[in-house]
Amino acid sequence: IIYNEMCMILQTRLFRILPSHSNNSSTSTTVVEINASQYNPRHDGAVRQGTTTPRDVIVREIAFGSVGDVQFRRTGLWFDIPSSDIALCTPQQAKRRKRTMRRLKQQQLMGGAADGSIGG
Repeated sequence: IIYNEMCMILQTRLFRILPSHSNNSSTSTTVVEINASQYNPRHDGAVRQGTTTPRDVIVREIAFGSVGDVQFRRTGLWFDIPSSDIALCTPQQAKRRKRTMRRLKQQQLMGGAADGSIGG
């Protein structure tokens, strides 16, 4: 669960952004994939022009929506989500949420049928 939304973390990658200076006046950056043992959470500030401090970034590919409904599954890349904002969902929580979502959907359908908005 991230920001109160049920989701699935498909993959997590770690990167280091290394500012590099060339001989001319322009500055370029290099992005290198790193492993977990190389990750340094203290390198989490912005890379500023003229600095030589690297920045480490956590990128997670996250899918929102129902696992069984590929048509509505939304995936995206999320950068630097604090681990404290990610909660592991227990099977009981997942079942409870699924029942709640099903009940809300049925209520919407019943409410729509009562006011004549569904059908023809």
